[in-house]
Amino acid sequence: MPVDSATQDNASLREAIILAMHGKSWGLPKQGVLVKDGVVHLWGMIGSEEEKRAIHVAAENVPASPRTMTASARLPLAAPPTNM
Repeated sequence: MPVDSATQDNASLREAIILAMHGKSWGLPKQGVLVKDGVVHLWGMIGSEEEKRAIHVAAENVPASPRTMTASARLPLAAPPTNM
């Protein structure tokens, strides 16, 4: 089955964004990066606003990344006590 160029472009863009975050402590896992119709969607747990900004900048700095949309949940700074 042939792959159309839009699908290939989405896949290439996704891989480039994943590679840009690879090895970074704040990087998202592969499952947290989706590209559909050239729009980047990012999901994952983040520890701070600085990490959120770093993820956003990493995605924006990938050539041919037209628009980045983020949806993320913030990690609690400390786990709630379990012995209450």
